[in-house]
Amino acid sequence: MVNGKKIFLLIILAAFFAASAAKAVTYDKARADYLSLNADDKRNSIAEEWRQLAKTYAAAGKSSSDKRDDAIYMYGICYDKAWKISGLEDDFAKASDNYLKIAKSFRKSNLADDGLFRAAALWERKGDVKKQKELLQRILKEYPKSDMAGTAKKRIKEAGKGTFLSKVRYWSAPAYTRIIFELGGRASFVAESLPEDPLNNKPARIFVDLTKVKLAGGCLENGTVSDGLVTRIRVGQYSQDTARVVLDLDAPAKYTIFPLLDPYRVVIDVFHDPQMKSDADIVAHLIEESKVCKAPTEEERHQILALDDLPLRPDPSIPVSPLAAPPLPSVSIPEVAVREVSEEKADLQKLMDSEPKQAATAEAAKTAAAPDPVKAPPETAQPVAQSAKAPEEKPVAAEEKPVMIDESGPVVASLAMPPVTDIIVSQQAKQEAPQKEIRILIDPGHGGADPGAIGKSGLMEKNVTLEIAKALRDLLKTTIPCVIKLTREKDETLSLSSRTAMANAFGADLFISIHANASRSRKARGIETYYLDRSSDRSARKVAAMENANSEDTVAETEHLLADVLLGMKVPESQRLAKIIQSELVTAVAKNHGSVRNLGVKRAPFYVLTGAVMPSVLVETAFISNAKEEKLLGSAAYRDSVATAITGAVAKFLK
Repeated sequence: MVNGKKIFLLIILAAFFAASAAKAVTYDKARADYLSLNADDKRNSIAEEWRQLAKTYAAAGKSSSDKRDDAIYMYGICYDKAWKISGLEDDFAKASDNYLKIAKSFRKSNLADDGLFRAAALWERKGDVKKQKELLQRILKEYPKSDMAGTAKKRIKEAGKGTFLSKVRYWSAPAYTRIIFELGGRASFVAESLPEDPLNNKPARIFVDLTKVKLAGGCLENGTVSDGLVTRIRVGQYSQDTARVVLDLDAPAKYTIFPLLDPYRVVIDVFHDPQMKSDADIVAHLIEESKVCKAPTEEERHQILALDDLPLRPDPSIPVSPLAAPPLPSVSIPEVAVREVSEEKADLQKLMDSEPKQAATAEAAKTAAAPDPVKAPPETAQPVAQSAKAPEEKPVAAEEKPVMIDESGPVVASLAMPPVTDIIVSQQAKQEAPQKEIRILIDPGHGGADPGAIGKSGLMEKNVTLEIAKALRDLLKTTIPCVIKLTREKDETLSLSSRTAMANAFGADLFISIHANASRSRKARGIETYYLDRSSDRSARKVAAMENANSEDTVAETEHLLADVLLGMKVPESQRLAKIIQSELVTAVAKNHGSVRNLGVKRAPFYVLTGAVMPSVLVETAFISNAKEEKLLGSAAYRDSVATAITGAVAKFLK
């Protein structure tokens, strides 16, 4: 009888604890809710949604004792986002208080310095430079050896200073355009999209205001693109301390905007919004626009200038040179019209010039010959929203003021990254026609003036990566029905930003960047594969610093800046591709070349992968700084093994 009572009591207690566990909110559940809200464009522009998510994190902190500091940090981020939408003082206070709470209550947490840094960014966005410096000084005093200490020191020196916009350059294709603003230093910015206004004959536009920024001599003032998406880029001094860049659009578009460091740049990626037009309209329009890119006549140029209701400078007394469009030579390009404003080479044009022509359907060709239909305007303007480690919000209504974006936090204008619309076939059509060839862009790392890492015997990374890339291209073509492109076919200099732009403009289904690793320790060896995300460990951060050509401090700050952008990328698919490639590589090298050190799959914020809208990875094929592995990299047999392994991995991934 006694035993029976004990058993009954145990059953009751088990049921009680099971019920309690069911009600408890886990940190993983809170993070899943965060990712869901981050990807939902409608919900993530509502401040109350972020407040409710903050409550979820609060509950998660209570039920997960080992995640209390993480939960408080994310609670602050949620209210940070809410404040950017609402502008309410209560939202600001809760964000700031919770960022600071980590350093107060969890002094040994690795998020304590991050909390202080984000709190400093909050006060900077509010215009209180004194408070910003005070919080940054706390990082140096209380956490002098933390990963944010170096960045805090830089920010103290730069606080409150203005800068210059020195250059604007772009890569463009019918369904995608990347524009880069090169600045002399950090700058806060606001971005907003405006719908087409057919009644007043005004195009859809995206504009970016860079505060405390002036135009430098020689900066682009006007550029004609005419690629079927962005028609013109106009730059002007809007006020004494604000530079404005306006993108005139010929089609509805979504965009993502984010900063990159060392040197400081602001990048805006513009994509066709396939939801705004039917497939037939998109196909016809893209075919028509991609035929020939001609310089506008004088009459056309004046008509375009008359379309603007967003003045580049509202006050005529401000001395700004007139915005006259420079003439463009006529260029006949089958699939993409490209023009770059900087002195850099037209990387994208060279990529696309050799693109095999695709036959359009009779119906599409017929539609293309017809006059371009009047474009339906989006229902509301889409202002940029940003946050500090999480995705940015966009105000719901067009009349709501745009959100100020500060370089210390993640900067995302469109959280749900749209798929790149294929030049001939829409994404939906691609799913309905699985026989369509897969597009793969292979990136041989470094090149030209950038040799990459150099081995003890003089072997250069740029030459090794090009040889592997060519071998990989040849093998993939014979194994998988696909169209393969290389970012470079010879020894030439390409910027990291241009490589990502090529992948997006090409409409690649996969992006694989090939590299050779290096370390100060000559004993370091092995193979590792990366995908874009926050650094998995200190060694991953070091590799990212090397490949990005900047410091570990800069990489640490980059993780803050790109937090929302990273969440918008195809992380799960990229991670899966990285795992398959790593497994195939290690197996092949061990079989053909003896022992190999498997360094595993890692994550880090590589610039070359940032903004890519397809699964993308960076492969470190061996350590060129290790004498034995340098010898392997110099042998055709090893390079062929690497190419064969990656080919097999791609085939498995695509099954």
